[in-house]
Amino acid sequence: MAATPRAAAAAGPGRARLAPPAALPRRRAAAAAGPGAFSDSITYPDELYQYLEQGHRFAFGYGVTTWEWEYGYRSPLLPGFIAALLLPFKWTGLDDPAYYVPFVKAVFCCISLLIPWGLYHFTRHQHGEQAGRLALLLGCVSFYLLAFAAKTMMEVVATCAVLGLLGMFGRPFARARAGAIVFGAVLGLFAYLRYQYLPALGLLWLAAALAMSRPWALRSALAGAAACGAGGALDWLYWGRPFNTIYIALFFNLSVDDVIVGAWEWFYPQRLAFASAGGWLLALWAWARRPREHLPLIALSLAVFIPHMLLSNKEFRFVFILLVLWIPAAAA
Repeated sequence: MAATPRAAAAAGPGRARLAPPAALPRRRAAAAAGPGAFSDSITYPDELYQYLEQGHRFAFGYGVTTWEWEYGYRSPLLPGFIAALLLPFKWTGLDDPAYYVPFVKAVFCCISLLIPWGLYHFTRHQHGEQAGRLALLLGCVSFYLLAFAAKTMMEVVATCAVLGLLGMFGRPFARARAGAIVFGAVLGLFAYLRYQYLPALGLLWLAAALAMSRPWALRSALAGAAACGAGGALDWLYWGRPFNTIYIALFFNLSVDDVIVGAWEWFYPQRLAFASAGGWLLALWAWARRPREHLPLIALSLAVFIPHMLLSNKEFRFVFILLVLWIPAAAA
């Protein structure tokens, strides 16, 4: 993912070192924290019953147990992180939801800042400073990105992680030994947590490995294998079988009745065009004009889009990451 000649020309000798406009991510956090912290709206039941409720159950010892948590469909990792946020409230006696719910949502709002950060650094690295700033602006004002900023859902957290890795390409840290380990570990962790993104995560590693040295690729691959293996070991400890969550998910997805869960064939294209306010159409036009320049994100988007089009069970949150991947092309 080397910078394109167009990006180098656009950046210039002095502009390439400009810092991002720091006020925009802060304003985005404030804009997202408002509805996130003070609204009880639940877009998808899984946000409440699969993650928030289970985090509460881990921390306080009681709560609703859904069928997914009876069969071992979910990893305890994200609810465990939420439980870690709740424990100080339990220990201090501030166990009223009025105290801890806004705090949990604020933490996830801060995590979501990886999206505009990654958009700026990746787009700047690929297409120049002006495009990077426009991508940052779009990432800060997009309605759906603001609305989902405080959502404790795996798809949103995975999107934040991928954008953080894309943004890392434009930073010197990416070429360091620690950068290789972080890059690989994050990919391996989310390959375990969200196996449906495995083709996209694999392509992301391949693009990085081709751009970096062989030792870098080896370190990142080993770190990824270790992180994914640790996830499988966690399943073994918690559910009694290595990678039990992936096994159960595959079992239910392959045996489900297509007539019951099947969605309209063009569900994803229609929703993506609507949710991006036509931004995806602009991105497709940019991709058609300069496909080689946008090849990394074209491949990444297809690696998410095609597998989810083949699955009968279609929910818009499954392709949440595609609400972000159109922005660099539109900004360029």
